[in-house]
Amino acid sequence: MPFLKIVKGPSRGTAFRLIDSNDIGRLTSCRIVLPEPTVSKRHAIIRKIEGVFHVEDVKSKSGTILNGKQINTPNPLKDGDRIRICDYTLAFYEHDSDQGEEEEEDDDAEESSSLVIQSVLDESSEQVLASQPAERLAMLLKLGAELTQTFDLKELLPRAVERLFAVFPQADRVFVILREAGRLISRVSKTRRPDDAGTRFSRTIVNRVLETEKSVLIEDTNSRRRSPTIGSAR
Repeated sequence: MPFLKIVKGPSRGTAFRLIDSNDIGRLTSCRIVLPEPTVSKRHAIIRKIEGVFHVEDVKSKSGTILNGKQINTPNPLKDGDRIRICDYTLAFYEHDSDQGEEEEEDDDAEESSSLVIQSVLDESSEQVLASQPAERLAMLLKLGAELTQTFDLKELLPRAVERLFAVFPQADRVFVILREAGRLISRVSKTRRPDDAGTRFSRTIVNRVLETEKSVLIEDTNSRRRSPTIGSAR
């Protein structure tokens, strides 16, 4: 039977069996109660439409995030999808055996503790990684040419990483992150320093970039070096 499970936030580990209609909010009359003041009285609803569960925000104050994107209309749910409501992250599972990735959330918390957002970058910011438009255009043209030769991501993604390193010399690390079944998966990672084992990334920061569509500059406080990270995601 499908259910929701709190994988991050207060009451972590609590699971809720889903029926045809499930309202979510801080009111005790809600089927799924999230008793935090930042949660709206009736915040969101999960209901079955033509045999498929959908999640919808019900004009809450702080919004509902599905897999890193704010939603305003009913969205179908797939196994492993993540729903964020204020300080809560809830995972949708279709079966009891699909309880996946609480350890992944723990890893993110550990990684995030050493990463601090220094600033949010916009198109006019002088902090945007210094690179001439001609260099960026040349990179895009080369990638375009390679796309005509292969559609195999295993071959294409490492080439893209090399191009990014060439165009953005200030970057210490590059990740190519794909969203698969609601999860953020690092498919290719590369660092400039041979002794740098820092191939993990913060899902919290990646989700913030996806939500705000703004580039950020972060600092790894463990090494005290600055490393520009993921750019604007559209």
